[in-house]
Amino acid sequence: MGGSSGIDGAISRVVFPGVVFGRDDLASHARLARAGAGGFCLYRGPSRQIIRAVASFSKAAGRPLFFCADYEEGVWSHCPDATPLPSNMGIAASGSERLAYLKGLLTAREAQALGVSWVLAPVVDLASRSDNPIINTRSFGADPGNVVRLAGAYMRGLRRGGVMSCLKHFPGHGSAASDSHLVLPRLRAGARELWRRDLLPFKLLSAHADAVMAAHVLAPGLSEPKTPVSLSPALGDILRDRWGFQGLILTDAIHMKAVSGHFGEFEAACRALAAGADVLLVPQDPGALMARLAAEVRRTPALDACSRRAVRLLDAVARRRLPPKAPTLEILEKTREIILGRRSHRLEADRMARLCLAWKPRTPRPKIGREVAYLESGTLGRQPEGEAFIGALRSMGIRVVPWRRGMRLPVVLGSFMRPRARSGLIHYGRDSLFSLRKVLREAPASLVVSFGSPFVLADLPGAGLCAFSAHAPSQRAAAEAVAGKISVSGKMPVSL
Repeated sequence: MGGSSGIDGAISRVVFPGVVFGRDDLASHARLARAGAGGFCLYRGPSRQIIRAVASFSKAAGRPLFFCADYEEGVWSHCPDATPLPSNMGIAASGSERLAYLKGLLTAREAQALGVSWVLAPVVDLASRSDNPIINTRSFGADPGNVVRLAGAYMRGLRRGGVMSCLKHFPGHGSAASDSHLVLPRLRAGARELWRRDLLPFKLLSAHADAVMAAHVLAPGLSEPKTPVSLSPALGDILRDRWGFQGLILTDAIHMKAVSGHFGEFEAACRALAAGADVLLVPQDPGALMARLAAEVRRTPALDACSRRAVRLLDAVARRRLPPKAPTLEILEKTREIILGRRSHRLEADRMARLCLAWKPRTPRPKIGREVAYLESGTLGRQPEGEAFIGALRSMGIRVVPWRRGMRLPVVLGSFMRPRARSGLIHYGRDSLFSLRKVLREAPASLVVSFGSPFVLADLPGAGLCAFSAHAPSQRAAAEAVAGKISVSGKMPVSL
């Protein structure tokens, strides 16, 4: 128990602090490992820092730790040294279980190369609403059957690669219109629709999942009023009692405004444990929470019982799924060099990206000539995000110039509207739409290429192509399609 004894010490195992590389003090996190934290959730950072933290925290704990991460688009989504893989919606456009499996397998191999044993994926929320600011391309689409089919294949890839999986975000975040990082969302779907559609992937896949993550959402007719599902008895009632789920249940990050804006951290933690959670993910002050729980468990029988249940399950899963001895820094350094972002993985990523494209339905294919004006929207900075796209077009002999008012050239609009935590945005505002529509209608020919949300194509006139991801392989694949070098075989997995 890393120096702790009894349940008052072991209860710290249910707390998984978050680690943001380049911001957090890693020495303080090593002290949390020594004090009994059960694992860590790792956020953005270079591979060398990640493996050093994994080795350091493991040594401090003196026992196996869970290292988890939101590697939804591959390890690359949090580590720039790794291989960029298609988004789930891109996989859905391909319709290929083989690609879903391969995405899971490559993700698992690169995660393991960093010492990460638990990938917090797949997302099985349905892409039910075009205005949902946080699901969108993270989803395998709007159809529950396709979500089950593709997410199941992805999970088989993770398991073959030796890492744990996690279904999220129970009971399905897709019908909400707000981001739980910012507010406490209310699901628009009623209980009947949740049971018929949103809950179906969780029900059918839970027997094959290592864990389920609970969403911080209000679900009228399913959970208690004013209480998110993550803190409601509905969590354990459905997963444990109705479905017999035997894996780990974890909360979404409890520092998110959906919880922290309504509950104190200790209260939220106690409610989550009582609801059936086994892991309290990413509190704002993990050290204070661990100390408070350790003090309270001695005098609160209900908390003691919940804690014992959670720690027993964590121990059982650790024995079954974690290596008995943590990898040393030397071993991690070798595996990182050999596996992370290796050439064969990047070639696979390029091939996958070409299959994860879809044309906007019911519109003619564009006729783009040898010179185009490029316009970009939905970016966060002044530097174009579409540099790989522009570079690929130019390499194929197409002259690309920045768009300026009054030009009489075909216009290609690169759209980078995609889910970003805490942005609250997923579509263009009225003024932006008016301006973009005007540019596209006045051009002799136009094409919108979305490197994110497919729903923007419905708001803009003319032809459209969706790559569903903004990374370089998807940008190059989109350029090849625009230049007519490859055919687009994917189908739109949502209705526009």
